[in-house]
Amino acid sequence: MTSTSLAQPRTVPNTRELRALTVAEGHFEEIAISHRGGTYSVPSLHGEHTYTVTYTAREESCCCRDWQFGHTCYHVLAAAVIRAKTSICAGCGRRFRHRELVECVEGNHDDLTYFDGDLLCPTCADNAGVEH
Repeated sequence: MTSTSLAQPRTVPNTRELRALTVAEGHFEEIAISHRGGTYSVPSLHGEHTYTVTYTAREESCCCRDWQFGHTCYHVLAAAVIRAKTSICAGCGRRFRHRELVECVEGNHDDLTYFDGDLLCPTCADNAGVEH
């Protein structure tokens, strides 16, 4: 009896994407903390260098050689991963994982400093008396 498979042929993942995920996972906090106005410090995969990456809605760039040769480098992709998995605290302006942030909703804050929908890190939420 012969069996046939309907499985799709395996595709090899893009190595830049895999490198980006590896860097983002291994240096998540370090990259998130480095965020300043759309600029991130992203270490190389082997930790030999740190690259300045700009990743905003209007601009993407990196100071590495891959980017200079016209390729989307894994440093920019790692910054994209960090940005997608974090938000900015309305209090201190630092990036935190979504799950760490407290949302201001009606009844859990004083309506004087923050607005409904603002996201606060636990420290800023505690300092503002936001219930969480």
